[in-house]
Amino acid sequence: MLDLGEDVEVVVDFVGRCKRIVESNGGRLVVGLFLDEFTHPLVCRLVRLAHYYLGFEPLVSGSSSDVSGQLTVVPGHLYCQVHDSAQEFKPMLLHYRVSDTTVQFFSPGQSRIVL
Repeated sequence: MLDLGEDVEVVVDFVGRCKRIVESNGGRLVVGLFLDEFTHPLVCRLVRLAHYYLGFEPLVSGSSSDVSGQLTVVPGHLYCQVHDSAQEFKPMLLHYRVSDTTVQFFSPGQSRIVL
């Protein structure tokens, strides 16, 4: 919607209304966004509505044959605090490996959990 010229407030209001409709029927709304300098204000606003922020990103140390990337899990209301200032809160970090039919999540340096 931002690409179509809508304001951040309009997008946040729309997603908030969708969330209320979905949750009133017992569901959970999942929103996928690409985070960059243009979408950061929108992401901060939407994450405050979220139960959790799940951030998938490549490994900081580079590529690996055993690990596809890392997943950062942060409670929604703490996301902007974690990224905008040095807080004592430490987000949960998991490594993951994607194969043909499964995704394996594991703590860095630990055994794999198959989901």
